[in-house]
Amino acid sequence: DARIDHLLVDEAQDTSPLQWAIIEHLVEEFHSGEGAERGDRTLFVVGDEKQSIYSFQGADLESFAAVRDRLMGKFAAAERPLERTVLDLSFRSGPAIIEAVDAVLADPEIRVSVAGEAEVSHQTFRRNAMSSVEIWPLVEPAERAARAGEGWQLPTERFDADEAEARLAEQIARTIAGWLENSAVLEATGSPIRAGDILILLQRRGIAQERILKALKERGIPVAGADRLKLTDSIAVEDLVALGEALLLPEDDLTLAALLKSPLVGLDEDDLFRLAFAREKKSLVDRLRTLGEAGEAPFAAAWERFRGWLAMADFMPPFELFTRILGPEGGRQRLLQRLGPDAAEPIEAFLAQTLAYEEGHPASLQGFIHWLGLESESLKRDMEQGTDAVRVMTVHGSKGLEAPIVFLAEAGPYRPQDAKDRLLFDPKSGLPLWRAAAPERDPVSQRIAEALEARQAAERWRLLYVAMTRARDRLYVTGWAKRSQRSDGSWHDVISRTLGSLPGLEPGASDGSRRLVRGVAGSEALSPVPTAPTTRPLPAWVGRPPPPEPPTRRLVQPSREEAAALPASSPLAGGASEARLFGTALHRLLHEIAAQPEADRKAMLDARLAAWPGLDAVARTELARQVRGVLDLPELAPAFGPQSRSEQPILGRIGESVIAGQIDRFAVTDTAVYLVDFKSNRLPPATAAAAPAAYLRQLAAYAALLEQLYPGRVIRAGLVWTAVPLLMAIPEALLEAHRPGGVVAA
Repeated sequence: DARIDHLLVDEAQDTSPLQWAIIEHLVEEFHSGEGAERGDRTLFVVGDEKQSIYSFQGADLESFAAVRDRLMGKFAAAERPLERTVLDLSFRSGPAIIEAVDAVLADPEIRVSVAGEAEVSHQTFRRNAMSSVEIWPLVEPAERAARAGEGWQLPTERFDADEAEARLAEQIARTIAGWLENSAVLEATGSPIRAGDILILLQRRGIAQERILKALKERGIPVAGADRLKLTDSIAVEDLVALGEALLLPEDDLTLAALLKSPLVGLDEDDLFRLAFAREKKSLVDRLRTLGEAGEAPFAAAWERFRGWLAMADFMPPFELFTRILGPEGGRQRLLQRLGPDAAEPIEAFLAQTLAYEEGHPASLQGFIHWLGLESESLKRDMEQGTDAVRVMTVHGSKGLEAPIVFLAEAGPYRPQDAKDRLLFDPKSGLPLWRAAAPERDPVSQRIAEALEARQAAERWRLLYVAMTRARDRLYVTGWAKRSQRSDGSWHDVISRTLGSLPGLEPGASDGSRRLVRGVAGSEALSPVPTAPTTRPLPAWVGRPPPPEPPTRRLVQPSREEAAALPASSPLAGGASEARLFGTALHRLLHEIAAQPEADRKAMLDARLAAWPGLDAVARTELARQVRGVLDLPELAPAFGPQSRSEQPILGRIGESVIAGQIDRFAVTDTAVYLVDFKSNRLPPATAAAAPAAYLRQLAAYAALLEQLYPGRVIRAGLVWTAVPLLMAIPEALLEAHRPGGVVAA
């Protein structure tokens, strides 16, 4: 309550009673009266009872009306009445479609089912746009041919059924192909018809949807595929599952045969026959191994591929295995070449399932294949008009979508699916009753069943309203007849009778069709739509494997290597911690004091030593001696010159190693680079060659990087032993001997 000021409920007609209960709790304070500090709070509900088609998800118009009346009463009691506004202006459909919709709703039975007792009348913003509603004759089922001769058919003979659904699909595909090939235009806008302008609607998924998709693909028409697909029913996923099962049990002849014939391997029927025939008692995998190792084409390539997959399956988790096979092994490309671009989405969903499985289960191939078989969820595609392809979907799935051209492809006789739930629930008592066959029902269950059937019939008329109002410019109504059902009362019958009562009906483009046309051509003329760019061939690098990853470069910090190899020691009494404190103070003082004029150095040094924490008198005296001794060394004068730098960070690459360090002191002249490293915790060796190797490697690494920064200059490197003090020059040959791998960049 402290955070909600405004509440918007969209698609309110599809909101279930449980959801309304939540909403009513959220707005309790909205109608309780004016608060102390809150301004006006608002409830905004958008809904259209005529579009309530989701009863299977809990939507209930009776509950919707009851909640509306209850909320209006509470807000009115709080003297903040809710306003109810009817929106009857369509910004989508042209006048012919709106006129047909209103004519259908003029039927009293349909109007009561869709809108209750209220009169329904729509207006259209596109009142002059040319639009049409065309109704095609139902496709009649073919007569069953009498089968003469024997009572059984040879298994080698093939009998193709002449299905009405297939002939209707072919008619729709032929019509669309004609539009696209002849560059037909939409009369209202003058723009050419594209595949993405077409939406084909069905009442439910099934054989008709498959026939339409197949007919469109056979004519080369871009199609977006089914709007909802069970993942394991996709042919691409079935091939991938067969691959997994064959890798788990290669001796399963049927599964291996399915894999070999799939695009993943690519053998044809003749190859499979040669492989399987006359193999005696050998398994198919043994026969494939024999022919493959003998080099017989095409079995050699198939065996090589399958053997490689078998080797990977024992060591790779499912996601890595299938990603490798689909990617570098070329499996995705072969699947898409055979099955078309609409197979890409199921393949991606399959890979996503491998990841989902590995998040909560041991990453085993056998476990994943078993787990995937338990899944019953379907893949829902986003069918928003984003691609130039025909969309084929159910009316339920089209809610919220629109298209210039809509086909109602299943407007013929419709038989509701038998109820799967064998129970009926009494709305008064909530008690369950057995759903018996109609002749065996008692009066109570008969009354409940009739009420349920009436609600389903009313929702089906609302489904028709939703389907018709998806169209912008053209609406085609068609379907197929059924032997066992009459067409009376079907969508096709109602719209046909409705169009017959309207003036101006004319013959349509198809034989026996009739068309209602309204509006003026070119009333919404648009600028010419640019043609789609020609598809360019993929670049050559797409088919090549990526170059190998560069080796990981090792970060080398010479100062840390030195510390690890040579533990710190102090010229004074104490352990490693005192040595580190002494060394840190010495390096800092050398940096600060060297920057001062010679006349001010002593006073500055005394002041800094006096204020340095953690140092006793002996340490301060020793520090003062070493600092003054180093600064007074004449051979170090170039390193402390005007162009010198102190405590300089440096980073660069030498071979496959990245060098990161900090140079104690260096200076650059026109001819040379002076590089020195202070060593405060040790006494000097007898010669430079006897210096610890860690010191020499550190100087050599810094010298190699400075050579890249200052080419052409001589590198003069040395170790400064502060306890003496002494500058020990390191010969160039000694640096070269301790130099890291060849310098690549700096």
